[in-house]
Amino acid sequence: MKHQEVKNLQQELITLLNECVEKKITSFHLNWGLDKNLTKINKAVESINKNIDKELIELDQAALKLGKDANAKLEASEVITDENTLFNSGLLLLTKEQQEKRLELSKVYVESMQEEDDLKLFLLDPTKLENINIEYPYYLILKKFFPSDGE
Repeated sequence: MKHQEVKNLQQELITLLNECVEKKITSFHLNWGLDKNLTKINKAVESINKNIDKELIELDQAALKLGKDANAKLEASEVITDENTLFNSGLLLLTKEQQEKRLELSKVYVESMQEEDDLKLFLLDPTKLENINIEYPYYLILKKFFPSDGE
């Protein structure tokens, strides 16, 4: 699994856990296994994030601040509420040198996200979850924690 896939899986697992809480799913095997995986994934993501260049983080924070500052000067009817849009508009407000440096650092970051991660998931036993009622989109996330057909 690549670093980017680990980060994506973290978000998917959080979504799945929120659904389980909302639907009051009380399977011990499910809850215990997903919690165990969340701990492993969070640790892996923390390790991945430690390797992000601090200058890239600072440039991204500066871009977001510039976007928010520019947004604060707009008329009420023009105010932007989407943080991604604010960030993107802030990128345009960085100096040319900052933009070039960010682009260079972003390329390195994107490449590093394609490196393999040594994360080993705790696999759930699907037979212990036969009575779980879960909607299909959440099942698609859940099945990532099942053994593959070859195991």
